[in-house]
Amino acid sequence: MIDIKYEDHIETWFTVTEVAKLLNFVIRDNDKKRTRHHIGRNLMFKVLKYNKILSKKDNSPNQSLINMNLAILYKTKSKKHTYTMPIFSENGLEFLRKQFQTGKYQLNYEKKVKENQYIKNPEDVF
Repeated sequence: MIDIKYEDHIETWFTVTEVAKLLNFVIRDNDKKRTRHHIGRNLMFKVLKYNKILSKKDNSPNQSLINMNLAILYKTKSKKHTYTMPIFSENGLEFLRKQFQTGKYQLNYEKKVKENQYIKNPEDVF
């Protein structure tokens, strides 16, 4: 949680990790080891990018969310670097919850194929 202080009030904003925990979505897999699991930070980033809530290039929030004051890019500093990360307001969190419940946004994501997979059958090349 990030508290941003203004002159007359304090607003609470949530990182993508906290959004994933607070929304508490469960996704079903076809994997034999487990059939369901909770969406964590990395998978939440993929889901938000799939629904075009975040940009695929730099994780910046959609401009319409920024205009409605539902999400912003937040700068934070470490010893050597400055990082930017998307954060969501309390209203933004409720907005996401409602959009997923109504079906406008979906719990899907693009699955990447590993580039360095070995070819099992040489005839599959041609």
